[in-house]
Amino acid sequence: MKKPSPKPPAAPKNSAGGAKRFRQRFIEADEVRVRCLEGGRGNPVIVIEQSADAKPSALATLLAQDFRVVALALPKSKDPSAGGGSGSMREMAHALDRVAAAAGFSHYVIAADSANAPAALWQAIEVPERVEALVLVAPKFLDAEEWGAANGTEPDRELARRMEEIKAPTLVLLGTNEEAAPREIARAYAQRIPTAYVVLVYDAGAAIESERPEALLGAVRDFIERREKFVVNTGSTAINP
Repeated sequence: MKKPSPKPPAAPKNSAGGAKRFRQRFIEADEVRVRCLEGGRGNPVIVIEQSADAKPSALATLLAQDFRVVALALPKSKDPSAGGGSGSMREMAHALDRVAAAAGFSHYVIAADSANAPAALWQAIEVPERVEALVLVAPKFLDAEEWGAANGTEPDRELARRMEEIKAPTLVLLGTNEEAAPREIARAYAQRIPTAYVVLVYDAGAAIESERPEALLGAVRDFIERREKFVVNTGSTAINP
């Protein structure tokens, strides 16, 4: 008797048609026009993205499984000569805040990957009354020379110095396979942000959202739901198996 062929494994929730569940619109605020992608249900999370393409990032698609995600494309600086310096990033932070307000959010949680972490950090510094919590996925240590070399910009030492002003609960997720000494980066963020909760994720590098999506989503879900009651003690690190 011929055995029935096994069923193919179910596709993960964040694959295939994940982008189709997002709807696109453009939001204008004070002459700033930003692409906005919305999808998912639950607590709202604003995801800062680099690209203005009509496709959500892997991080936005993953978080939309459990949250109402509003993915905002990072606006371009009005001063092209500013590069990625502090002035440029502060300008972007205020622009994103105006766009978030125009989208109907007076208070919000921000999530950002490595490339967009500086904008998220500046937003938490510049508009602390609006940022309820901050989620950083694989951020770099911002006053390290190698960070600037890798990203083609000068290190933002002013941002590194002012990180201690951040009051919002901040979740920092770092992969243990990161090339740039994840435990040193974890220690730096824990020391500089008084409200930091640092989680080291096993078997992941910089792309935690793709390499360990379940671990990332579980940590973010627990953090956003619990905030100050999050299972990791402030200023410490945890290993997520």
